[in-house]
Amino acid sequence: VIQVAVSLFTVGITLYFHKKLLGKVTPEVVSGNEAGSVIRYGIVYYVSGFLLFGNSKMDHWFVNYFHGPHDLGIYVLSSNIALLMLLFPNAAGLVLSAFKAKSDVEDMESRTAFLCRLTTFITVAASIFLWFLGEFLIVLVYGEEFRESAFVLRILLLGVIPFSVFTLLKNYFAGANDLRSFLIASAIGF
Repeated sequence: VIQVAVSLFTVGITLYFHKKLLGKVTPEVVSGNEAGSVIRYGIVYYVSGFLLFGNSKMDHWFVNYFHGPHDLGIYVLSSNIALLMLLFPNAAGLVLSAFKAKSDVEDMESRTAFLCRLTTFITVAASIFLWFLGEFLIVLVYGEEFRESAFVLRILLLGVIPFSVFTLLKNYFAGANDLRSFLIASAIGF
């Protein structure tokens, strides 16, 4: 019920701003031809995203299967903290995707390379911070029972750094209408 309420609220706010910016809300969003293109593009992006989601969650199944629910609880906390590190690259990537799709800027690749370097720097800095202070913060927020999560977090942080660059680049490929590369990389990663 809460999820539906939040979703309806979000749709309402979106329609409000759509009407405010365009002056009207029309029932026809896209034509039949455009809908086909959107669906084809969306399916490839969805499959790629699903593979990425599976890649980031299948480890939960393995930990539970081989070690049980106690260790899964320890692992999930570490995993979720590590995945929070991808919020910045994802946000930058979404802006990059829209900018690339509508851009005729010749130095777009150099801007993307700059964003990759910036993302790597921020991710490394945050990883170093969590490497040294993660255990303290986990115990402070979650309690002594989750102290073991800090060791797992340190291991996961090593994988977050290269994955943050991929998170940024997947949006670049989406904006460049090169979802094939994104799909291939997602499938190989999975």
